[in-house]
Amino acid sequence: MPKLEPKVLAIFAILLLSYYYIFAITPLFNIQLLLLTVGVTFLYFHFVKPEAKQRIMNFLESRSNLLFIFLLLLSLAILYNGGLFKEGIVVFQDYSFHYFRTYLLTHVLLPKFGSVVGWTQYFQAGMPEFYDYPPLSYLITSGFYYLLSGKVLLETLFRITIAIAFLLPTIGIYKLTKTLTQKKVIALFAAFLWLGFPHNQFVYGNYTTYFALGWVFLGLCFFFDYLKEKKLHHLLLSTTLFAFTLLSNPMILVPTFFVIIFSLRKLALRDFLVLSIGIFLISFIWFVQIYEGYEYLSQIHTQTLLAFPEWFNIYNQFFVRFLYLTPAVFFLIFIGMFFKTDKSIERLLHSLILIIIFLIAVEQLQPHINFLSTLQPEKTVLFLRGIMIIVTVFFAYTIVSSKEMSKNRLIENALSSLIVTAIILSSLVYLPYLLTSWSNVYDSDFVKIVGYYKSFGGKEVFSYAPLGSLIETFDFIKRTATVESRILFENSKEGNLGYATLSLGPLLTGKNFIGGQFFQIELNDQNANAISGKILGKSITNYTAEEFESKLNAFNIGYIAAWSNDFVSFLKSHPETLQLRFTSSDNFLYVFEYAKSEKKYAASNNKLMVINTIVIDDNLMEFEIKNARIGDKILLKETYNTHWKVFVDEESVKPDKEELHLMSIKSPRNGDYTLKIVYEKTPQEIIAPIVTLLSLITILVMAAYYKWKLKK
Repeated sequence: MPKLEPKVLAIFAILLLSYYYIFAITPLFNIQLLLLTVGVTFLYFHFVKPEAKQRIMNFLESRSNLLFIFLLLLSLAILYNGGLFKEGIVVFQDYSFHYFRTYLLTHVLLPKFGSVVGWTQYFQAGMPEFYDYPPLSYLITSGFYYLLSGKVLLETLFRITIAIAFLLPTIGIYKLTKTLTQKKVIALFAAFLWLGFPHNQFVYGNYTTYFALGWVFLGLCFFFDYLKEKKLHHLLLSTTLFAFTLLSNPMILVPTFFVIIFSLRKLALRDFLVLSIGIFLISFIWFVQIYEGYEYLSQIHTQTLLAFPEWFNIYNQFFVRFLYLTPAVFFLIFIGMFFKTDKSIERLLHSLILIIIFLIAVEQLQPHINFLSTLQPEKTVLFLRGIMIIVTVFFAYTIVSSKEMSKNRLIENALSSLIVTAIILSSLVYLPYLLTSWSNVYDSDFVKIVGYYKSFGGKEVFSYAPLGSLIETFDFIKRTATVESRILFENSKEGNLGYATLSLGPLLTGKNFIGGQFFQIELNDQNANAISGKILGKSITNYTAEEFESKLNAFNIGYIAAWSNDFVSFLKSHPETLQLRFTSSDNFLYVFEYAKSEKKYAASNNKLMVINTIVIDDNLMEFEIKNARIGDKILLKETYNTHWKVFVDEESVKPDKEELHLMSIKSPRNGDYTLKIVYEKTPQEIIAPIVTLLSLITILVMAAYYKWKLKK
């Protein structure tokens, strides 16, 4: 019996651990596929002559660019089968929310750039518009729309933007791997491995994260080129792409700096300053929005941490959700520890280990430091996967190409076949799934991997297919409700009627909705939603009739849409004040009118005061006040924010913060007057886009100049 070297034994041990996960939890695995793949790969390694193998590798190397184009076409075929290149809004999970924000950016914010920051009518009191999601992904779609003079539907351009987001990380992985390894064939395999993944985050609507991943992989590519060649335009281009990363999804940039730090042979202060200052200046618009919306951002993520702890749990995000899908990509990187290899790959391996430690530390500290709750690990895990793929493919290629792995040819070929099989069974096996299951969300594999969503009425994941009852309900609201009161819409975190689906409400009706995760309003002292047996922050069973009515009046709610049995029964038990006005054809959704609604965004404790609405338009509200007395409290049914400016006949009045995070003023005089409330930009918000745009142009011009100077 041949003797096994310690190195070979260690590699076999790691492979066994990988195969254990494949056997135990990979959803598309079966024993027949294992035996077939091992058999075919072993026959290839054992019986194909070295010269023939080399010719195959040479062919792949010489045709890598062409094969990569084929890979991009395969990616487009996956999106096509998923229904992306059809008409209508993409509504699955968060896509409707992102489209809604893109729509508002295109048709509200940009046309009224000088004044509008938040949207009163739609955004229940105007919040800094990009405090949670940076603007670049939305601006790409809006930019297409204006460049084409509005001749192409915004929803069509949104679908094109989604396709670009899906392709960009694949391109980035290919370019980065080619830069690091100097081998096109390794880059090609890495790109295939990236594509061979369920891409659940993309399905859920996180296309902004895919933009960030694409930008960061391309940014690292130019950064490593700069380290090697010291050409300044490479550093400037990497700076721009890292800024684009921050403007797409900032969570990706944190682990990126770990890779950068470990990759520096010698930390040059000038390089670090160019990188840091350039990123800051190009991303200045987002830093300002974070500053303006920090109060909301910190509270919302803290609330989300309590409501969805699994989103922030590193064990769930990495060791369950990640390894559940691609175990070999994780375990095979540790094979590289037994090889003396390229220093850049070695540094990548070290940075991966540090990022995992960082994630665990963040998870432990999140309950104590609110800011850390913004660093959701699911985004970092996707970045980790990209770097892991590069390391995995490099080590797998090194082992398979090695002629000194073992003195026994049988062991060497068996080892090579097991490595290739592990990669196929935990990665490339998902390519057929992508081509078939994205075209049928009721397919057993799709349900097994992504889940089942009752709120989706279509077959293809990117089709425009909200529930028919939802469209019926929106049609009723559009015909019946007015913008002078709000519609409270029950939603669910269990998927019966998803958060983001409700974003279609204000979009399709033009009315003012409240509730639903699409507003991202979960302030600790407001809880302006109805979910899981709670309405406006309190269990429906604990309300007195007076307290419930006071809450509805405080938020100016005119209609309530409900679907859960408990909530519907609760509303039906108050027929005097809550009158059933609509039932969907499938008896799923019910709309109740609140009979005592004042249908006004302002109210007073003075019963003799008369308040008439003059204007409700985006960032402006104006009221006619009659019979006022000095000191009367006028409640303004909007979320308190320092951006609001209040004027009584052009005289500025300071608003006060009230219960439920609303605001009020004290009447400054007796008699009649006009009360105007304007949501204004701060000086920082006025200058922020100018700084961002000028910085971007300056850095790109400098990059072009230095590149031209080198050629000259």
